[in-house]
Amino acid sequence: MLNQAEPIIRAFWASVPVDFVTDAFGALFDQYLAGYETCESMMDASERHDVLSAIRRALIETEIRNVGRRYHPTAEVQTLMNRRQTSHFSLIKFGAVDLTFAKSGSPKLLPRPAIHRMNLFERAQATLFDREVEKPGDRLYGILIHGHARRKKCDEDVAIANPKFPSFARIAFPDHDGKILANIDLFRDFRFVVQRYMPAVERVENADPKPLRIRKRKEDDE
Repeated sequence: MLNQAEPIIRAFWASVPVDFVTDAFGALFDQYLAGYETCESMMDASERHDVLSAIRRALIETEIRNVGRRYHPTAEVQTLMNRRQTSHFSLIKFGAVDLTFAKSGSPKLLPRPAIHRMNLFERAQATLFDREVEKPGDRLYGILIHGHARRKKCDEDVAIANPKFPSFARIAFPDHDGKILANIDLFRDFRFVVQRYMPAVERVENADPKPLRIRKRKEDDE
């Protein structure tokens, strides 16, 4: 059935090249770092805190379109205005798949509600969940969510928090209620990209020093 996770993910990979996801994931790391370094070089910590998220978003949206254009004509890249006309967002289409990008507060949650995301959802898998077999014209909507972990410690869902890099990145597919029905964990499935930017740190265990051996002095028999 198309309301299960596996068929949704298969439908995604049937249209979207693996190389595009690899490049997009790498671009995410690049722009997180570029945003941080831009703010750090120009602002005090107080102002950096205020604007880093907005600058990072602008860099990501710009670069993700550049990545998408490299896959023309397979990919269709659009820059659209939200309904309130307060900001733009990127929409990249591969075959029957629509893909947008957004920051989220958690790898287990979708970003805050937005009308354009609801509209894309209504035109996409909301039509798939009501029937067993997809029909011509059906579309699938995914959101590449990314962000920093709120928890300070590393667990099975997120990497160690670092302000220069994302702590998580997933392509999430919402269900009827706007909850994540299926997702592709990029930190898990594209670990080689993570290691390119965040090499694993070798842990050196501090071994207890061995006690010094006391040499016995030979007695002089003479």
